[in-house]
Amino acid sequence: MARGQSQRAVAAHFNETDTAAHNGYLVERFLCKDPNIAYNDLAAWNYAEIPHALGCDDWYTARATTCGELDNAMTVAAQADTGVYIEVVTDTYAASKLVMQLHENLATLYNT
Repeated sequence: MARGQSQRAVAAHFNETDTAAHNGYLVERFLCKDPNIAYNDLAAWNYAEIPHALGCDDWYTARATTCGELDNAMTVAAQADTGVYIEVVTDTYAASKLVMQLHENLATLYNT
């Protein structure tokens, strides 16, 4: 892209791709024998401000903790002519069916 030309990017934080949306690493929590072990925890950062900290001062950033907040953020993001970064915060143990199935069959992963 030419310098000065608007770049459009949407980045949504979902812990299943290793973010702090769940206060730590979600998949790793479900694959550990002890999901509450400290090394799965992440520092409580203000992730929605990361683009600004990296010099992307004109980006639209948001933090969504409810479906309504996410809907609003996505509506604004769809109209943005700059980069967009949305942090999506969910419950610590909110997981997909696949992750839940892995957790339910944890013993087979460790041959115990």
